[in-house]
Amino acid sequence: MAKHTSESCYNRPVKCVDCSATVKHVELDDHKSNHCPERLCTCPLRCSKRVRHKLLTTHQKDECSNRVVSCSQSGCTTKVMFCELEGHITDACPARVACSLSCGKLVVPSRLSSHTNNDCINRPVRCSDCKQSVIAHELPKHRYGINAVICISWFLLTSITHMYRQSACPERLEPCSLGCSAKVKYCDLYKHEQVPLFKLHSMSCP
Repeated sequence: MAKHTSESCYNRPVKCVDCSATVKHVELDDHKSNHCPERLCTCPLRCSKRVRHKLLTTHQKDECSNRVVSCSQSGCTTKVMFCELEGHITDACPARVACSLSCGKLVVPSRLSSHTNNDCINRPVRCSDCKQSVIAHELPKHRYGINAVICISWFLLTSITHMYRQSACPERLEPCSLGCSAKVKYCDLYKHEQVPLFKLHSMSCP
């Protein structure tokens, strides 16, 4: 009898390996499929996620991409699915206002500053070459189009000046070719290197 009640009786108590609950052996499969808090369930909001049953309420309330939420913008009472909230705020929220830089965009007030500073095509930007302030959407024309004369001229002047200083300026420093490790102005280099032959083996360049 003891062996029967402990090993083969359908009504013997057993523990669920997932939640540690004690149930009758005959009810174990039903427990795992329909009652165990650790069982995996498909979200009823059809987000395709499978979560543990004990976490399902939290998932539906705070995590599910298909949960219904209110628009976060002041003055808007629209309710949308969380996965559609960004699109609503960007394209449909009635709280949007016109951009102050007249680009034609409607933007919610909480994002207006970011839009005018970072995204608006009419925002002022600084050319990295000539440092002039230009409208953002005109920057390519400013740098590469018909209006690029001033910008390109400044850039070329800077480049030519740098090249001149490096390779043509008589005041540039050049190393002595006789190996004395001195750096001499190019205009003085010829005079520096005119060392009497009898001194070459006994002294450095003057």
